[in-house]
Amino acid sequence: MLRLCGIDPAAVPASLLDRSAELVEQRQGVAGMDRAFLAAARSVLRLVVDPRRYRRAMADIVVPVLLVHGDRDRLVPVENARDVARRNPGWRYLELPGVGHVPQLQVPDRLGADVLA
Repeated sequence: MLRLCGIDPAAVPASLLDRSAELVEQRQGVAGMDRAFLAAARSVLRLVVDPRRYRRAMADIVVPVLLVHGDRDRLVPVENARDVARRNPGWRYLELPGVGHVPQLQVPDRLGADVLA
């Protein structure tokens, strides 16, 4: 799964991998997890196929936004994040070079510092 997200598993601390494996194991018996994953996958596909609905939803957000995206994301193309950032100039956009879909795993200190700022 990490490779699918654009992450080299060797670059993630072993303790984090162990904890992630524990969470996956704990969630195996949780009702609805498969449906939730499928719903998330479908939403990404809808975004790629027809971004108009997604863009309308983004335009309706009225709270401060920090949009974070890794330029090596293999699930959601970085071009989509750049487009959303351009269309919402009041948002703060942070693009992380060399980072995949889950910056909280790859660069947690950097992400934490930017979120807290």
